[in-house]
Amino acid sequence: MSKKILFVLTSATVAPWGKSTGYWLEEVAAPYNHLTALGYEIEIASIAGGVPRVDETSTMEPYTSEDTHKFIADPVATAKMSSTRPIEEYVERAQKGEFACVFLPGGHGAAIDFSPSAGLKSVIEGCYGANGVVGAVCHGCAGLVTAIDPATGEPLVKGKTVTGFSDVEETQIGLFGVVPFSIEAEFKRLGSNYKATEAWGPLVCVHDRVVTGQNPKSSKQVGEKLAELLA
Repeated sequence: MSKKILFVLTSATVAPWGKSTGYWLEEVAAPYNHLTALGYEIEIASIAGGVPRVDETSTMEPYTSEDTHKFIADPVATAKMSSTRPIEEYVERAQKGEFACVFLPGGHGAAIDFSPSAGLKSVIEGCYGANGVVGAVCHGCAGLVTAIDPATGEPLVKGKTVTGFSDVEETQIGLFGVVPFSIEAEFKRLGSNYKATEAWGPLVCVHDRVVTGQNPKSSKQVGEKLAELLA
């Protein structure tokens, strides 16, 4: 199996509700650190290419961690983040099975530009159709709602046990009904078995070759579960 993994980050910088946004640092850093330590080669793409914007809140206490500090101090990781390529450039490579896994970190930016991206949809379907693993955490799960399982023609999450940022959590931060859609509601509508634990508690679901995490605190465990599937 390939040792290459593709991380895909949001390119959104300003949310429709008027606040700056981007990717959530912990959701990139914790899986990246765990998987690179195991020898996986990680490429980082973004929806539009260029330098993806970090949600500045995720760089502040109490949201930082040993993983976030390690990531931002890693010159290889920071170099990758400074020159991402647009997701469309990875479609053919994903379809050819070049990546063992495609992983979607979150941040509210992902709720804005993941689901409208035809390129991201094609990369997810290409990787999964080539027997690869698909992972997502928190609002990164928004990227799964349009994906189709190439083998069945059905939604990728249909019949699978999955999680993602919950309606309770969205309500607690005042963005339920403000974000473009509810991940929880969409997953249920698509026929998945959606699960959630208490707000802000870690939860990871693994079903076949799909790994999903509920929120930022699930990030490290998502990386661990991805590694188990890829071993």
